[in-house]
Amino acid sequence: MTIVREEELSALAKELFPDLTDIPLTLPMTSMGILDEERRIILGDAVARRWDVPVEALPAPTGDDTIVGWVHAINAALGLSDMTVRDMFLDICHRHLNEIALRFDDEVVTYDDLHAAVMTLAEGLQRLDVHAGDRVALLMENRLEYIYSYFALFVLGALPVPLNSRWQEREIRNVLEDCGAMGMIFQERGAGRSYLEMVQNLVAEGLPLTACIVIADEVPAPFVRYTDATKNAGEPRLEPIAGEDAAMISYTSGTTGSPKGVVTRNRDIVTISLSTCYTFAASGLEALSIAPLYSAQGFIGLFENFARECGFHMLSTFNPNDILRQVSTGQEQCIHTQPTMWSLMLHSREMDFARFEGLERLVVSGSVCSPELARQIENRLGCELLNAYGLVESCSIATMTRIGDPEDVRLRTVGRPVPGVEIKIVDADRREIPRGASATGELAVRGFVMKGYYGKPDKTAEVVDDDGWLYTGDLARWHDEENISIVGRCKDMVIRGGFNVYPSDIEEQLLQLPGVQTAAVVGIPHDILGEKLVAFVVPLPGEEMTSGTLARAMRPRIADYKQPDEYHVVAQVPIILAGKVDKKALVDWAINGIPGDQQVVFGWAKGAAL
Repeated sequence: MTIVREEELSALAKELFPDLTDIPLTLPMTSMGILDEERRIILGDAVARRWDVPVEALPAPTGDDTIVGWVHAINAALGLSDMTVRDMFLDICHRHLNEIALRFDDEVVTYDDLHAAVMTLAEGLQRLDVHAGDRVALLMENRLEYIYSYFALFVLGALPVPLNSRWQEREIRNVLEDCGAMGMIFQERGAGRSYLEMVQNLVAEGLPLTACIVIADEVPAPFVRYTDATKNAGEPRLEPIAGEDAAMISYTSGTTGSPKGVVTRNRDIVTISLSTCYTFAASGLEALSIAPLYSAQGFIGLFENFARECGFHMLSTFNPNDILRQVSTGQEQCIHTQPTMWSLMLHSREMDFARFEGLERLVVSGSVCSPELARQIENRLGCELLNAYGLVESCSIATMTRIGDPEDVRLRTVGRPVPGVEIKIVDADRREIPRGASATGELAVRGFVMKGYYGKPDKTAEVVDDDGWLYTGDLARWHDEENISIVGRCKDMVIRGGFNVYPSDIEEQLLQLPGVQTAAVVGIPHDILGEKLVAFVVPLPGEEMTSGTLARAMRPRIADYKQPDEYHVVAQVPIILAGKVDKKALVDWAINGIPGDQQVVFGWAKGAAL
């Protein structure tokens, strides 16, 4: 399987044209004067010879005439855009056999082991009448069976529907009804409750779940034990599937009566995994992934690590102390996780004893990493941070920084597009804001965009236009002509006294104050100002602070119209999927009062541990 990387194409261009010492990855090469027509022809011919692709497959001067655009076109011509996840899985397993595919906690799994476990489960699912196009929900905490289930469903062409392991029965019902799931694979208990009992209730209420596999010692009929489903199983019958076909459905939320299921194509998962995996972690580096497998970061991280073909390590639970002890062994060379997890690790008791000599890459994604947190991570761990941005609707990755970027780009931006992705920032009327301009607008991305929200064409049309641009709902601004900074969500912007205020600007300053671990700012209605600003601050363990000390510390840091009207010191802030702060819940706290167990008296939480 030949995959061309952006650094390989850049190196070829510099080899042909030694005067091109610095070639931007995402600026049009012809219109920016980087290549003239003669050089375009020379580069095109060299690409065609080296990678055996037709010149006609390369971008036109008026197309995505960038390094990343050329890389995407070359890989598409090499057949990447026609591949399915099944193709990628079978190809990699067959070429590596007895090599180590992954370590899960302390268990070692070879590619041969992985292939056998996946194919027997796929055949067991097929015996339960699961076929291509069927939707099968997954309800588990991180475990090996979760990985096997993902790949088994991809092999069959069925669509995995990962469920948040913390969802309640009502939330799960909403999603299962919305996607028309015909089956589930789940563990008996998780997150302190009985999943088995919850699913039994749903079946009793009439949900048509006819293929249910349970990871348990004993299960009631008509459910099937996982061990029985995989016993004496052979090879499954492979139904035809294509790269354009739907691969999975991921839900953006299960908390309302109308959840939205994002339908992702096979080819997009394959292409984004293969074209970004070596940017995250170079070939030969073992990566450690600790994100929950139901999350976008968790499953795309699984595919990217698998695509590198050199083994990776996953943990079943997130415990900062255990992770730091594991990293100190020197086995982990790349860590990929969320800002919230980094914050907890930095303030873990094990941090003073941890050693990071073996680490070469640090990757953060899932939510915005503040510049202050990014700086703390780099300073303490001693290597460069890769900052990535994406959303489920764009296959989880759209932009990222690169190794060797200047400090201000690494710490203050989410980088530039990955191969196959284009971006623009637009105003309220969806008119494009010029590259490099300082104005804030909505970020739009094109490339690897979802097929749509499952069964909701009207909702899809609200966010994806006829030209394939996905309007993300995220506020962004250009840091320079290539890199962008995420400012917040469009719906989070506060209009206070006629001024537009972006909560991230305030949060960034709060995080620089001594003793602050987490900060979040929301707006709530106000009779005179229109909206007022309410800040929630979580102190570091043992630190004491009050609303008065916070207000005094912030006065010289930001303009008067950005000053929060209220400060609340709390034990913790509510977190949702991907480690993001639940600002909807914070608005409720600001209006209706903070729950008693989250209130802080003299810097200490009542009934909750900091």
